[in-house]
Amino acid sequence: RQMCIRDSSWRFDEANKKLLVNVSSTFELDPSTVGTSTVAASTNNNPQRKCFYANGRFWAFYSDGTNVGFRSSTDGINWSGFTSVGSGNAGRRIAVHFDGTYVHYCREATDLFYRRGTPNSDGTITWSATEQTAVDVGTGQACENPSIVVDSDGYAFIAYRWNDGTNYYPYVTKNANNNGTWSTASGYPIQLSTTSDSTWQQLIIALTANKVYAIYCRNLLQALGKLYTGSWGNEETVSSSAVQAIGINAVNEGDHVHFVFLKSTTNDIIYIKRTYGSGWGSEVTVQSSATGTSNPCLSITQTNVLYCFWAGSPTANHIYYKKCAGGTWDANPTDWIDESTDGITNYGRLSCYYKEHGGKIGLIYSTKTASPYNVRHDY
Repeated sequence: RQMCIRDSSWRFDEANKKLLVNVSSTFELDPSTVGTSTVAASTNNNPQRKCFYANGRFWAFYSDGTNVGFRSSTDGINWSGFTSVGSGNAGRRIAVHFDGTYVHYCREATDLFYRRGTPNSDGTITWSATEQTAVDVGTGQACENPSIVVDSDGYAFIAYRWNDGTNYYPYVTKNANNNGTWSTASGYPIQLSTTSDSTWQQLIIALTANKVYAIYCRNLLQALGKLYTGSWGNEETVSSSAVQAIGINAVNEGDHVHFVFLKSTTNDIIYIKRTYGSGWGSEVTVQSSATGTSNPCLSITQTNVLYCFWAGSPTANHIYYKKCAGGTWDANPTDWIDESTDGITNYGRLSCYYKEHGGKIGLIYSTKTASPYNVRHDY
């Protein structure tokens, strides 16, 4: 394994044949293989979250081709066995949210399911209750591509696309309980749009004081959003540009919203900030002329530095990032990961940590062009 040391103090201990590195320095390791999957879509969809750091461990959720579940690692190199949480033949069947104490997941298997648990330092998860049904749909209907978040009092919100095979709409539902069991809150689920479109994608993020913000969009049109402050506000136009619906991601900074997306036709990676009380600002180009599948994902540090990750451009089978500190994005991308040997399965299937925990930010993705595909992680 290679180690890249940045801005560090180090020396080589000749007597003991050891490289001594200042432990306060930033360093990067090569990516590791979490596990394998029989499906190429083991880590999709881009608006969802599937990985985080908690209690001294890295945690990665994905589909092995039959089930969705997780592995964990104390060092980011050696990973535990696969623990299934339920059926799921693609990564998009599960989304997770780590709130600093509990991991919450929503799983789609026609109906929509919810569970909460404590990720433990031994690699197990102590579940608060059995898996709960969050949305029970009728025959011929399904909930798809869910996104989950938990407000400041521990109540879960799930955004998803509902379809009956003919009509497709973005929805949000809310949990009336905050103890790991599910009871649908009064008035939910709610429909975010009355326009049917099979390309709807949606995500939801928590702000402060029980507020949340939902973003939803369909291909080749502007992204839309709604703010919840105890009741849902009016629909807002988020972007001035048309978006590729699957290529959206967002984080919060207090009550402000940071949003990135892949722009239709030009494949530019675009960033916009919503300032609470003022609304959406102007679009900023993070990276121009990426590929048509270079869907960006976004993380934020404890000091509110943004990291935007994407793959495939400027160089095929490489993963890049840019940082934004104080409102200014890096001029040039950091060429972080080289996967040219096996190839990245699909540039649009990165999933990064929502937020830094334990000084760590990372992501998962898949490599190889035929089964078994490798699920990979780096931080």
